[in-house]
Amino acid sequence: MLGLGLSALLLLAAPADTSAPASDVRAQARTITRVWLLAPTLDHEALAAAASARLTDKQILAAGAAAGPSDGLAALCRVSSPTPDQLQLEVILSDGRLYQRTITAPVDARERAAARLIASTLAAIEDASATPDRRDGIFTPPIPPPAPPTIVPVNPSIITLPATGLSAPVQPPPEPNLSSRPGEILRRQAPELGVALELGPGFGLGLPAAGRGLAAGGSGLRVDLRLPRGVTLAAGSRGHARRSGGLTLGRFRWTLGVGYTLRHRALELALLAGPSLETWQVTQRGAPVAYTSNSSSGASLLFGGLARAALGGRLQRRRMSARLGAYLEFAASARSSGRAAQIVRADPQGAPTPVFVLGGSELSVGLEVELWFVLRGHHRASRG
Repeated sequence: MLGLGLSALLLLAAPADTSAPASDVRAQARTITRVWLLAPTLDHEALAAAASARLTDKQILAAGAAAGPSDGLAALCRVSSPTPDQLQLEVILSDGRLYQRTITAPVDARERAAARLIASTLAAIEDASATPDRRDGIFTPPIPPPAPPTIVPVNPSIITLPATGLSAPVQPPPEPNLSSRPGEILRRQAPELGVALELGPGFGLGLPAAGRGLAAGGSGLRVDLRLPRGVTLAAGSRGHARRSGGLTLGRFRWTLGVGYTLRHRALELALLAGPSLETWQVTQRGAPVAYTSNSSSGASLLFGGLARAALGGRLQRRRMSARLGAYLEFAASARSSGRAAQIVRADPQGAPTPVFVLGGSELSVGLEVELWFVLRGHHRASRG
């Protein structure tokens, strides 16, 4: 009987398990409880009101607002306007995850569109259906600039002396550090790989005079590597063709280039220059034509260089963008002897008649489309 009583007392004295289930801990780790809004180009009061109506379970904070204690995640939502009809959202969580979204929004309803985008993005983050673009974001709640000091008028009839007799000199405020300004978000730019397709004709500029006018037409393919500061390296090839007098001329050119790809809002300008190497082939009804050369060196090769500019509109979609526009190119080439190549045919009287002229000075125009892809794994810190 005494043993049963001791067992009952031990059972009653055992500590109860008060730990929360694992599922509740995971749900709490995904819940966003505090949201800071930073939108320099929008009406902040209208944005905060629209966001509060959609995020009733979260604390909406403005720059400089104090946040109460919370066990959930905090999010910094920065809204910018790359173009007048476009909104870009960047969400940085307190654990370092970073999400980027871009939508098209009408000018008269940008605050409501931004609030809808913020609400849908946070909901996707909480239910784990959104994949972060990066995990190395730096979370810094925005802090407003300090208010100017209040000047209190001094009564000249009242003189107040310090109690110690001497006071420490007042140090001037330090200069602002661009790398640690409140509310600044650090972004990372990565190199981009571009694939460009061009289509258009080329025209001879009259050097030599027999090559004046339409030279050939066709298409080309180029691969570009754009470094973070806009410096661009390029390598490409082009094939042009022309028919005359029952003969078909095929021209094949390879180029290397270096230059810059400049961007401003929705515009993109690509500037390239570099050397070129070109060969050709003449056919008649699909069969190669044998021809003789009056030069023993460089009979079928042209050496030269080019400079080109391409301007167009740019469309951005997360980690990919596209440019559609026109290009203008000036090129000059010649054989190793320093002269342009001429393909001539003898008439019935034996007089030579030029059929094709290759090289010299040429101008090419046409359309160009280029796709840009952000390369992962190579980042450089820069200020957003």
